[in-house]
Amino acid sequence: MTCLSCNSPSTIKNGHARRGYQQFLCKDCGKSFVVGGKYRRLSDRERMEMVMLYHRGMGIREIARLYEVSPATVLYWIKRLSVKLG
Repeated sequence: MTCLSCNSPSTIKNGHARRGYQQFLCKDCGKSFVVGGKYRRLSDRERMEMVMLYHRGMGIREIARLYEVSPATVLYWIKRLSVKLG
């Protein structure tokens, strides 16, 4: 098993997530992760696309359906990236 953040092979089992998936801990970077879970990490490109779609007039719920994430996730990235973009 390799770490999803740093691709290090030195990982150990670290209990189970709430939904029952096996949780792992990376010995090198210290991050915890789940393999085979329902959730996926959004790429930087996807995050920027969500913000751009919002600024072009697309609704938050529609963006959430398009990227298969929750509306709260879309709103979080809109707030976070809009501050950085100025």
